Amino acid sequence: MVFKMVDRKIYALFAFSVLATFMLLSGPAIAQEDSEEIELLISPVDIRINTTETKFVELTITNNRGTKDSFSLSVWPSTTWSGITPNLEKDKFINMEPGANATTRLYFSVDSSADEIITTFLVTARSITDTDLATSGAVNVRVIRKTAIYVSDLKLDKYVLGQGDCITITTTITNFGSESGPYRLQSDVKSGSTLLERFDDFIETIDSKSINEIENRYCFDKYTMAGTYTVETTLKTGLNKFVDARTTSLKINEEPNLVKTEKVSYSPFAKTKTITIKNEGNVIEEDFYITETVSEFISKFFYPEETPVISEVMERKVSYKWFIGSLAPGAETQVRYEIRFFSIWFSGLMIVVVVFLAFSYVYRPKISKRANLVGALKRGKEIPMMVEVKNSTIHEIKNVTVHDTVPTIAKLIERFDTMKPEVKKSDAGAELTWKIKSLQPLEERVLTYKIKPVVDVIGSLKTPSATMSFIDRKKVKKTIASRSLEIK
Repeated sequence: MVFKMVDRKIYALFAFSVLATFMLLSGPAIAQEDSEEIELLISPVDIRINTTETKFVELTITNNRGTKDSFSLSVWPSTTWSGITPNLEKDKFINMEPGANATTRLYFSVDSSADEIITTFLVTARSITDTDLATSGAVNVRVIRKTAIYVSDLKLDKYVLGQGDCITITTTITNFGSESGPYRLQSDVKSGSTLLERFDDFIETIDSKSINEIENRYCFDKYTMAGTYTVETTLKTGLNKFVDARTTSLKINEEPNLVKTEKVSYSPFAKTKTITIKNEGNVIEEDFYITETVSEFISKFFYPEETPVISEVMERKVSYKWFIGSLAPGAETQVRYEIRFFSIWFSGLMIVVVVFLAFSYVYRPKISKRANLVGALKRGKEIPMMVEVKNSTIHEIKNVTVHDTVPTIAKLIERFDTMKPEVKKSDAGAELTWKIKSLQPLEERVLTYKIKPVVDVIGSLKTPSATMSFIDRKKVKKTIASRSLEIK
């Protein structure tokens, strides 16, 4: 059955040759009217070419027209047919003077897999100025196989693959003759010039007039780059002499896939976070960022191993970005940073201390002194004075004694609107003393008195600080003082 299929192929090629010959015979007959003006000489018209070889015929065009003209050459079939590829030496116009001639070449290259057959190619020379003026000729190409055994086909079970896919390589070896072997088949999977895998199959015998198929299976690595790959098979004799070869290609589609994992560990002094980015795809990932976001408060204790290239503050959060220039398939990169508890603990301790000091300042007994001057400061002007004392603690204080002094530059007006003090006069002025048995938590007293300058005052009247002594809840006597007061 196999050889019936081969015979049908030969018959089809023979039918094509008959058809081409018929067109050749018809073509020149149509152009015979102008054959005297254009002559096309083909030499030789019959050639024999071995597989894998190239030969040529010479085409001579003669311009018998009375004027200068340009001519074009064409060949049909113009592309590879039956394993034979035609190629004109000059594919542009040929300019010729009247009565002149020009010679060029038509090459024929034969594939290694071409069958032994005769194929006819039609060559046409046509005037550029008068496209109806043309003449044609034929070349018969006979293919001769160097060996009766050759690689007649190379195919894959699929030509477009996904990441990590496998292929089945099927190589068909045909034996038209009686040679039997031994032979060696070498199948290579390549990326450009880089060899990925090689299969060596030793064939002891190949039956006469037979077709043999050899299969090999190859699986691409998960991280094989996306792109185009080739499969080459080479048939050699047992003595390592080249017989035949074939090549095909396949494509692996792009499948990008960046995977992010995070690992967190703790120590008494820090929290360590490791961010790992791995390229699980089959393309090189370029120019991307690893981003981590923390609160603005935590950012004060943020210590990365590698300094991020970008730090952005948005809505009370800080975003850190590390730039990654390139990451190959299967490769990974890491970013590691610490949140240092020691800094937090130290900051927390500082906050506690500050709060304690603030509490101690706010929640302690206080004394202040102020004057209520209305109008200009001058001799004899009455000035109301106030001493305010307050127990801002949450405990009772006892034996409270408030002391203030009226300087000699002023005179005490012994008329009191509130609690009357004990007054004692000295060289320093009048000394006022108020004694309060106790002050309850948050209780305050306002002690008032009046003074008047005894001389005209230029600038301001300075009075000394008032003091308050008391016994706290631990039965410790303490004294505090107000600021000195400057009356303007």
